[in-house]
Amino acid sequence: MELLPTSAVVWVLVFVALGEPQTLVANAQATTVEGAKQVIALYPTASQEAIKQLGTNGGGFYNSNSAVPFENPNGFTNMLEDIAILLIPMAQVFMFGRMIGRMRQAWAVWSAMFVLMAVHAPASRFWSLAPALIWFLFLLVLPSAIEWVRPHVSDAYYREALSDVQTHFGAAYYGYAAIGLAVTAVLMLDWRWSLSVKLVGTGALVVAGLSLFLVPIGAAIQQEPIKQAAQLARSRGWEVIMWRLNAPSFSVYYGRPTLSREPKAGDLIITKAKRLQELAGLRPEIVYARNGIVLVRVY
Repeated sequence: MELLPTSAVVWVLVFVALGEPQTLVANAQATTVEGAKQVIALYPTASQEAIKQLGTNGGGFYNSNSAVPFENPNGFTNMLEDIAILLIPMAQVFMFGRMIGRMRQAWAVWSAMFVLMAVHAPASRFWSLAPALIWFLFLLVLPSAIEWVRPHVSDAYYREALSDVQTHFGAAYYGYAAIGLAVTAVLMLDWRWSLSVKLVGTGALVVAGLSLFLVPIGAAIQQEPIKQAAQLARSRGWEVIMWRLNAPSFSVYYGRPTLSREPKAGDLIITKAKRLQELAGLRPEIVYARNGIVLVRVY
């Protein structure tokens, strides 16, 4: 019964729109080009196909199942039927995660299933490039996803760290993601190039994105405020105390070891902005602030 709404309403309508028959007429009479008479079986194929694929319930309506063009008339229905047959097995993994209250385990099992499926289907020119396609789609929606998630982040430090993240996603980033998505889509549909050449090409595009964009952006968000604060303190010759912050890179940019202890009046400290409210009996005067990192003089 749980399959009825999905199979009868959604998948059936899609299958019918893509050319699968859905009728109570048993068959149709046709005349071939040679003038012979032919009986074509019809029946409510689309609804039975949806149930078969989603619930993996028995064989198809016809003897050779989805090899028959009435059950699987084109490439789009083939892709949808592949997705449908995987939906419930994949959903069970996340049901397991919710039952034990640890969704990270569900993601770990799902990732292992995905990798094993990819390893055992190396001949698929289409699905072998699906991870690269998903990667470039992810890159395109990443800036918007960060903007949506940021107000819901409970940790004030990370919320502030992501406050100006949009400045790091420029035209070059979007151009790279769009080109990578287009190239991968073309390679998925192209049959002239070998699979190994396609994998090398898309792999090179993915590595280029990591090296040129994601890693530098992550470093800029997390390390740039530390670096700027350290360079400011170094240029002014200030003695800095690190308080409730684990940032060894500060000492590297600062050029000398940084003492870590509880602050006293007159100290210049580097810490997270959210820690300022924990300064008992001390008044902070902000010298530098960016992305949740502050350099403050306390009195």
